[in-house]
Amino acid sequence: MTTTVNKNIVFTPASDWAEATPLGNGRIGAMLYGDPDIEHVAINHDRLWRSYLTTAEMQTYRDADTVRALCRAGKYKEAELVLRKTLPYHMRGCVYINPFVPFADLYVRMMFQKGAADGGLSTDSLTDYTRTLDMENGVATVSFQKDGVLYTRECFCPIGTRVCILRLSTDTPAALTGEISLSRMPDAECTVEGHCRFGELSLLGEFDEERRFACATRVLHRGGRLTLGKRTYGLANEKEPERHFGLGYVFDRDTACDPSRGTSLYFDSCDEVVLVLAAVTDVDSADPLSDARALCAAYPIAEIDPLRQNHTAAFSSYYRRTTVSLCEHPYEPCFPTLIKACEKESKMTPEMLEHLWRFSRYVAIASGLPSVETDTPKAPIHLQGLWNRDTRPAWESDYHPDLNLAMCYQSLPAVGLADFYESVLSLFERTLPSAKMRARQLFGAQGAHYLGCLDVAGVLSPVDTILCGWLGCGAWYMQMLWQYYEYAPDEGRLRRIYPLMRECSDFLLSMLEEDADGRLTYPFGASPEMGAVIDGGVQYLTSASTIDLSLTKELFTNTASAAEHLGNTDYAALLRERAARIRPLPVDSEGKLMEWVEPHIEEQPGHRHRSPFVAFHPGSSITRRTSAETVDAMERLLDYRLAQGSSMAAAFSYVLDSQLLARLGRGDEALDILYPLTRYHTLSNGLLTINDYEQKGGLSWFPGIKVMQVEALLGVLGVVSQMLLSDADGILTPLPALPRDIPNGECRGLRVRAPLIVDVSWENGQLIELTLHATQDTRCRIDLSHAVHRDDDRTNAALPAATDGGTVENGLLCLSMKKGETRTLCFGRSSCEGV
Repeated sequence: MTTTVNKNIVFTPASDWAEATPLGNGRIGAMLYGDPDIEHVAINHDRLWRSYLTTAEMQTYRDADTVRALCRAGKYKEAELVLRKTLPYHMRGCVYINPFVPFADLYVRMMFQKGAADGGLSTDSLTDYTRTLDMENGVATVSFQKDGVLYTRECFCPIGTRVCILRLSTDTPAALTGEISLSRMPDAECTVEGHCRFGELSLLGEFDEERRFACATRVLHRGGRLTLGKRTYGLANEKEPERHFGLGYVFDRDTACDPSRGTSLYFDSCDEVVLVLAAVTDVDSADPLSDARALCAAYPIAEIDPLRQNHTAAFSSYYRRTTVSLCEHPYEPCFPTLIKACEKESKMTPEMLEHLWRFSRYVAIASGLPSVETDTPKAPIHLQGLWNRDTRPAWESDYHPDLNLAMCYQSLPAVGLADFYESVLSLFERTLPSAKMRARQLFGAQGAHYLGCLDVAGVLSPVDTILCGWLGCGAWYMQMLWQYYEYAPDEGRLRRIYPLMRECSDFLLSMLEEDADGRLTYPFGASPEMGAVIDGGVQYLTSASTIDLSLTKELFTNTASAAEHLGNTDYAALLRERAARIRPLPVDSEGKLMEWVEPHIEEQPGHRHRSPFVAFHPGSSITRRTSAETVDAMERLLDYRLAQGSSMAAAFSYVLDSQLLARLGRGDEALDILYPLTRYHTLSNGLLTINDYEQKGGLSWFPGIKVMQVEALLGVLGVVSQMLLSDADGILTPLPALPRDIPNGECRGLRVRAPLIVDVSWENGQLIELTLHATQDTRCRIDLSHAVHRDDDRTNAALPAATDGGTVENGLLCLSMKKGETRTLCFGRSSCEGV
């Protein structure tokens, strides 16, 4: 296969924050605009969140018995009215949670000059402009020609640091002249002090609740000189920004950016200028400003090249863990060009999918890189990854458990990034005391109950009645942690995860009730985020939901396995007994899986969420082999949902549906359903907007505003891995959903639970080579029925040319492997190199 350079090229500067080039090292995020005249680098820090909300006391438990009794009697509307007395309700304009907020803005205003004989300041137009992101190495570059001089800018966030580097250079001596300023957008709830001293700019910010942060920029140069510029922070007669209240979202991006606001330095006639920007919060340090100044002063200009080399080596080591090639010919790595090609062919092309996969991998690394052991614990990837430009971003850019957080992470283990889950585990550990308090406050229950919204400090919010009846939120979180353990098995890690799983299991144990048939169920539930039409109105408190029953059974089963491994056999036996008694999932008269155990009328039959599918995907407790009838019912429900149209589809729902279709073996449809991403959601830099901001035909919550979110982008990793390799039931299935439009290709470095690292290559839609690398002693079973032609009726697939002692059992190829062993199986070839 032809290898395409891992670069994304944009041929114009960013016209909007969301169109800028994203950079990051997990801790520091930067958006590089690439404007030749005024460069703008918007900075974020993963731990800069507001903290005005605390885990407030709630008295809902006093009404818990009344709510249960009303729901048992089918009076769900009355029960919801009782809940509204003590819970914030959506229509009252409540605040979701503490928001993730912007850090600072760095500007470089260029002063292009001709020689004195040519008349002074330049007025020539630019030529040869490119903005390039080297995805493999985590470095962005802007270059252009002006007045016969080639100008180059390079930006990166070195791994393991709290700094961002911007380097300016030319091919002509003494050609760099301009002004550097450092500021933050005006914010009525934040006081900012700006400081200027020779060679350094800095600012100190403090929010109303006394949260502090600081940013410092050290200006290094070769040749030329530096001089002080603007010495006072702020603009003359600048009005205090308007304060906003309630749920009205605030979009401050771009309109509030002004390079004249901050203090400044001039650089004059330099050969090279390097800006070292450091960002520190009061979570990192008791004295953020002093530490920021010390950090940026720690990198002299002679250390920048070694720093870059170390960064690219580290970044590429993550990026290269998994590679994919879906195209037979090289293509131009430019999203605008690829989007036009998709529009021309009215489909998602293999070139677009491959490049989107590469960019998705890059964004996962840039936003999710673990923090170093000696540093402040990293915040997990949130709704906007690591980047945000708004003081009140959509949904506070928080952690939403009803799909969003899971979608950011569920695809990472398969592509070699399971270690990124460490930040999620750390967050849940910090949050456990709040979750235990919520279980008591809301329902008078034992254990821990996680809620609909979560911030980085562990503040849990029920949000409103949309999610207040959802009991399985914590179980979905625990599904994520169990997946972490399965892909990266380690007893020390299991000992950290198990207490969390047990607390969530204890909560659900205390909420379960027996029905008339002696089966275990819940008196009420909710199915995120599907509303039910009850007594003429739409509400979210309903009968027990399919998602709650599915997640409960899966959690009990996984927690029992953990308990057995750790020697707690009595608790394991209790959980297995309870799991066996949970009522079967409801199926309607047409054979479709139901959203709830009672046949409530769905508010939106074509709704974007797929809550009833959670145990099938991203979970693995329900599979075609073990629960064929249930999967058939799920498939009928999915087809029904898709048939209702996509008017309520967000970017993540196209990707989630693609994952589900691939899991069902419907690869062609899985590829086809991604096409709206290119029509409605993909920006010129490859980032995806949550909704159809241009109102071309899809969901449009924020018309005209490019609200970027990353869960759909990261979910693309899962689409491709599901198409190429399945490991359900401990059985490896190569090419289970390979689309016909991708007849040839290869993927190296996929991970499975076995635990194995797997390389797959195929030609003309048929498996050619399968290489297995064992990371521990293991026995694997391989189903080849989807990948190679059948030889006869006695086996599911043709045997490989070399089985190395493998056996065929029930149509599966079975192999035992030792840790460190590698085996390559060949199909359709007489020999195989490396066997």
